[in-house]
Amino acid sequence: MTGNSATSQRIRGKGSKTREEIIARALNMAAREGLGALSIGGLAKKLKMSKSGLFAH
Repeated sequence: MTGNSATSQRIRGKGSKTREEIIARALNMAAREGLGALSIGGLAKKLKMSKSGLFAH
């Protein structure tokens, strides 16, 4: 395999940051609005991303 290690790390790094942001936002929403109010659609809207994009992470 002849992939560029720096590029691979950059891509993984961005995904990790996005996952961390998703988790932080979900925890914040659950704490403020209650776990029952947390939904994939609502979380995706707050993150300004699609539901499929959210599922990809």
